[in-house]
Amino acid sequence: MSRKIENEKIIEWAELFGSASSEKKRKLFKRIAKFAAKPKRSRVSINLNRLDKYANASDNIIVPGKVLGVGKVTKSFNISALDYSSEAAKKLAESKCKMVSIKEMVGKPDIKLII
Repeated sequence: MSRKIENEKIIEWAELFGSASSEKKRKLFKRIAKFAAKPKRSRVSINLNRLDKYANASDNIIVPGKVLGVGKVTKSFNISALDYSSEAAKKLAESKCKMVSIKEMVGKPDIKLII
């Protein structure tokens, strides 16, 4: 039985990474598309303290799930995620992190996947 993906953002991510998979970052994009297409209950949830631990200043980060607001961010980086909690979005904006669309992120040279 196939499952219907209803969230347009997830469909956009899967199509974008599926088409970009033939380029140089093929393995990473296929992995991100696989995570993004999972059911909501199986998707990744990342707290800000974990992002702060693994991200460096000016990194380009993709989270194929939801960013939650537990912890604080001490670095400034570019991030793209499927969803942000209101607290996480507020804290990211305060720490000068740039929340970018996935289309902008695909063109960036070095991308980190945090799951």
